[in-house]
Amino acid sequence: MFHQILNFLRLKRQVPSAKWINDVHLAMKYTPDVIFLEQRPEWLVFIYGEDKLDHPANKRLVEAKYCLDGYTVSEYVLWKYHGGKDHWSWALPIDNPFNPGLKEDWNLRPGHLCRIKGQVFRCSTSTIFLLDEAYKNGVEFERRYVSLTVPYRFLLENNQGIKSVSERYEEIISAWMYIGNQKFWEQVMDGSFSPVRLYQPTNEIIKPYYSFERIEHEDE
Repeated sequence: MFHQILNFLRLKRQVPSAKWINDVHLAMKYTPDVIFLEQRPEWLVFIYGEDKLDHPANKRLVEAKYCLDGYTVSEYVLWKYHGGKDHWSWALPIDNPFNPGLKEDWNLRPGHLCRIKGQVFRCSTSTIFLLDEAYKNGVEFERRYVSLTVPYRFLLENNQGIKSVSERYEEIISAWMYIGNQKFWEQVMDGSFSPVRLYQPTNEIIKPYYSFERIEHEDE
């Protein structure tokens, strides 16, 4: 249906039937901005949960290309859900609804607002179309264009041929990110939900961050 929609919008050679219009309406339910997305051949998408490389749901990104790792500039609580074989995570852009007011307490107890580490992919509009449907964009999640920090270092070599690594730099980029819809999730969250692990970098100047790793699948 996605390609049929695009072909019709590009060609405009026939009057669509009422059934076709209804089918298009349903197909575009989660991607109302499909025409805007088509203005570019590819978009960057920040993936932080089950769709990451080496995770079960990564098959949705089979046509996408992994670029690099990055961190959110904004801070979130990153939750995971345990339901039988289902272990997935999502970002909730508010304080932990069960333990509010913990933002300034950095002793790494679960439920804090922190950055999220994830992976950046290059995705076509058709891939975003699939992700929008999987995440139920506009209902359970909201796809937003957010800022990310990408850390990097240079490999240096002096006149004597001695190699060293430069200090740490960061670059700001933008990408789409799926963020949990507060109004939806606060109605359904129960004991099956828990925060993802927090990690503290060895350099204490760098703030802790959430990272959904394969070990999360092993939790009971």
